[in-house]
This record gives sequence, structure tokens and C-alpha cells, in this order.
Amino acid sequence: MHEAEIDNMTLRSARYWRTVTMIALACFLAAGAGRLMSVPPEYISPLWPAAGLMLAVLLIYGFRYWPGVWLGATLFDMWVDPSVTGLMSSVFLGAGSTVQALIAARLVKPFVHDPAVFIRDRNVWSFLILSGPVACLTAPTLGIAILYGFGRLAPDSMASHWLTWWVGDTLGVILFAPLFLLIWYARRSLTPFPRTQVTVPLLITAILLSAGHLGLNKYE
Repeated sequence: MHEAEIDNMTLRSARYWRTVTMIALACFLAAGAGRLMSVPPEYISPLWPAAGLMLAVLLIYGFRYWPGVWLGATLFDMWVDPSVTGLMSSVFLGAGSTVQALIAARLVKPFVHDPAVFIRDRNVWSFLILSGPVACLTAPTLGIAILYGFGRLAPDSMASHWLTWWVGDTLGVILFAPLFLLIWYARRSLTPFPRTQVTVPLLITAILLSAGHLGLNKYE
């Protein structure tokens, strides 16, 4: 292999890991923002912006940047609970969040490759439903099982924590993933496109989910 080819591979590798590091940092900070609204005794939040960010970065940069998503989620979990049990479970919790983001990205990839395709009403609703309520069944289900398995969650609180986790991830995805994608499109698109076709169904879905969550909390 020629020296120039080796230098080119090294440069591409350095760029890749620099991007992975930046993604991990962004996911860590987004998780920290969600932590401010967490439900004790764990850090499950009714709004989890990191879920939307994780999906957006995979759609923008590509599936091969999943290590950044996993690293950011895992490091945050380790920071929340630095005990031995916490460190061990964090590896699996980070994997659950990463699997969810990969599933969501795979489901909605056909709708986001072009702004003109993304803003069609049918595609917007397909994006919101598949990436939100459907794909976001993954991390709560895996996460609650992991927390219970490691003794970090009592059996009588599993159902309520699962619901809060699912709502938090769903809201995080439908609120923040389109936002990041719109920002990305605005920077790269040569022609303007109507944002209201995305924001209106986005807000309606968010309001309905928020109202349902508040109503459930009222009767708990």
C-alpha cells in the first residue's frame, strides 16, 4: 500500500472518530437536559431530547456512526450511577438506546433523503408515527428489563416507569428529530421549503401525547 493511501486512510479514520466523539458529547448533553425533568428514583424523564438527537445524527451522518450514540448514552448512564452495578448496567442501557435509534432510522430513512419528499403530509405523519410511538417501544422495554435485572427498579414501579420512558422518548423524537433535520436541510438546501407542513402535525402529535401523559399522571 502506497504511503499516500495510508495517509488518506489515517485522515479518514481521524475524521470518523472526531465525529463520533462530537456525537457522543452532544448525546451526553442532550441526556443531561432530559435529566432535569427526571422521575425519581431513576432518571426516566417525560421528555428525553437525546432520543430525537440520536435518531437525527444517524439519519444525517449515517448508520456507521452508531458508536457515538452508544458512547454518549453509556457515559451518561455511568455518570448518573457510578456504582459497580450502575457501570455494568450502563453498557446495556446504552445499547438499548442505540438499537432504538437504529431501528427508527431504518424505518424512516426513505422519508428523509430529500426535503421535497420529507415535507409531504403523508411522509411527515409516517415519520412521526414510525420513529416515535412505534420505534420508541424498544428502549423502554429493554431498559426496564435491564434496570429490574440489575436490581435498580422495584417490580411495582415497572409499569409506570415504562410508560414515562416511552412517552419521554416519543416526545423527544417527534419534537427534536424533525427540528435537527430541518436545520440540516436549511443549511444544505438551495431552495426554501415550507416548514409548516412539518411543524403543524409535529405540534398536534406532541400536544396529544402530552395531554395523555398528564391525564394518566393525574389518576395515578
